[in-house]
Amino acid sequence: MELFVEWLTRTASIITQLTIIGGALMWAYNKFIGVPRENKRQEEADRRARERDEHLTTVLKPIMDIVDRIEQDLQKSKSDRESLNKIADVNTNRIGELDHRMDDHEIRIVRVEARLDGSGRYLYDYKEEYEGGNLEND
Repeated sequence: MELFVEWLTRTASIITQLTIIGGALMWAYNKFIGVPRENKRQEEADRRARERDEHLTTVLKPIMDIVDRIEQDLQKSKSDRESLNKIADVNTNRIGELDHRMDDHEIRIVRVEARLDGSGRYLYDYKEEYEGGNLEND
C-alpha cells in the first residue's frame, strides 16, 4: 500500500509539474504569438475596411453629386411648373373675359381716336364703350 501511495504522489507531482509547464507554455504562446497575431489581423481588417470605404467614397461621390443636382433640378422644375400653372390659370381667366367681351357685339362700341401731339405726330387711342357708359382703354 505504501508503494501505491508513493506512486500516486509521484504521478500527481508529475501531472502538476506538466500542468504548470503547459500553462506557462500557453501563457508564453498567447503573450508572444497569439495576441500579436490577433492584433495584426485586426489592423489588417481595419486597413482593408478603410481602403474599401475610401474606394466607395471616391466611386460614389460623383454619383451622389449627380443625384443632388437632379434633386435640385426637380425642385426647380416643380416650382417652375407651379408658376406656369398659375400663369395659365390667370391667362385662362383673361381669355374667358375677352371671349365675353368679344361676344357682346350688340352693346359694344369701339372708337379709335387720333390726335396730334406737340411734335406733329399722330397718337392713336383705342376705346371701347359699352351700353351703360363704362369706357375701357387698352
